Amino acid sequence: MTRVPSMRVLPKYWDGYTGGRYDESVEVDTAVPAGRLEEIARRITAIPAGFQAHAKVARGLAQRLEMGSGRRPIDFGMAEALAFGSLLLEGTPVRLSGQDSRRGTFNQRHAVLIDVQTGAEHYPLAHVGDRQARFDIYDTPLSEAAPLGFEYGFSRDSPESLVLWEAQFGDFVNNAQVIIDQFLAAGEDKWGLLSGLVLLLPHGYEGQGAEHSSARLERFLHLAAEDNIQVCQPTTAAQYFHLLRRQAVRRWRKPLVVLTPKGMLRATASSSPIADFTTGRFRALIPDGIVSDPDRILLCSGRIAHELRAERDKRGGHAHGRGARRAALSVPEDGDRRARPGAPGGHRDRLGAGGAAQLRGPRLRAPAAAGSHGGSPPGVGDPRRERQPRHRLPPRACPRAADARPVRPAAEGSPGRAGVRRRAIPCRELSPRVRIRSSIPPRWCAAVRPARSAGRSRGRSPAPRFGPPLNRPRTLNTWM
Repeated sequence: MTRVPSMRVLPKYWDGYTGGRYDESVEVDTAVPAGRLEEIARRITAIPAGFQAHAKVARGLAQRLEMGSGRRPIDFGMAEALAFGSLLLEGTPVRLSGQDSRRGTFNQRHAVLIDVQTGAEHYPLAHVGDRQARFDIYDTPLSEAAPLGFEYGFSRDSPESLVLWEAQFGDFVNNAQVIIDQFLAAGEDKWGLLSGLVLLLPHGYEGQGAEHSSARLERFLHLAAEDNIQVCQPTTAAQYFHLLRRQAVRRWRKPLVVLTPKGMLRATASSSPIADFTTGRFRALIPDGIVSDPDRILLCSGRIAHELRAERDKRGGHAHGRGARRAALSVPEDGDRRARPGAPGGHRDRLGAGGAAQLRGPRLRAPAAAGSHGGSPPGVGDPRRERQPRHRLPPRACPRAADARPVRPAAEGSPGRAGVRRRAIPCRELSPRVRIRSSIPPRWCAAVRPARSAGRSRGRSPAPRFGPPLNRPRTLNTWM
């Protein structure tokens, strides 16, 4: 056989769309004039006469009206509504289905308003203009394979539409892995069939347990090859706005996997001024913009970019440039080289057993990945323990001269190796109620807790101690 047989002939309505490898010529401007954004905000925040909306929902709509007029920074929920509204006015149908998607898992969308007295429903995005395109949004059962497979088929039959499927938490997408493996990631290569389906996967380690923490970014990066899918984690609301519009406006059709935030949905740090929506486009790599001649560049995405900025401002130092990475794979291969000439390392906010650092690392000239230890679960159920890696990461990413001790040979039989720098962090940086469990390797860190009173307390044996003897200073020893 000399050529791959075509499984089917694409219908005529696919003639205006292309696939294949990425080329910068497919990029388009996705900005929207301020006047149109304000008009969209006015229409989607209007409550019909006699409609009794919930009081909290009504207050949220009033805040969104202020966002649309530029009096308040725009958060992720409003950025998404503006992206949908602008596409509808331009004639692009929008279809979103998912688990609790009409309201939004984190109470951030409210695409459907419900009268608290009569139960009547109102769809604001269905009333943005007289000649707008069709807007559909559905709540699906807590099943993943069937709805995702249906939406994949819908995107195949309606290439002019923006079709999205959302998981209640990104972890749940593993139940639809067969659809992702066999169709989204390989459909174009096997059958020449294109799709522009968008997956919205809430992702973030925020103490909600092993089943509500990780969208498993590393799995999608393992599947990514030859520009078959796009994997993105927008860090600001404006980036999310441009990312959604770009997926619909440009003629290049590829599945898009978006790791959406949870705790940063309404945060001031991740919100954007309206000027970022009226100019520009989605940027795969955003430079720091503050440091002009850094001696070190950190590549990051998501909330860690905001935490690093806050830590640097707190320390008052600007020695490290920080490139906020928005796209994990859809950037050109030489994009990293342009962003970090000679940069010695990068940091991430993922567990050692997952995330982008292990997969992207070989292409970034041996980065220094920072995070907690690698473990089988993607997260734990204790918010206090979840805060520990993020608490230690900013000091490691932005070290102070006082934090580093002189290099000295390691004592015989001690953990570590000769020439390793040892840095002490006071225990007060951790909550006194947080216990360092045995699942964390001793060579990584050891914490000292105050000794209990002599004897047994309340009939229980004293908890085992981890770390050096109690007669040493109360420090958390981290081997760097």
